[in-house]
Amino acid sequence: MADTHEPPVELAVGYDLGAIEVLLARLRADGIEARLEPDDTGMVVDDAGGYRLLLPPAALEAARPVLAAAGIDVP
Repeated sequence: MADTHEPPVELAVGYDLGAIEVLLARLRADGIEARLEPDDTGMVVDDAGGYRLLLPPAALEAARPVLAAAGIDVP
């Protein structure tokens, strides 16, 4: 059987860890599995895009309203 695992969708979400944690909590409350890269355990992010939100591709449509409310552009 072929591997059907799709890579996660990565979205730049900036540097405001407080706002990002609220976003993650809202997504998770809606049953959407989301991760943050790098994780928020003491990392100082200095890349140009800041933190990245990783979502399963199948969850992108369900996450759109929450992402739009947070001002995050979704491709």
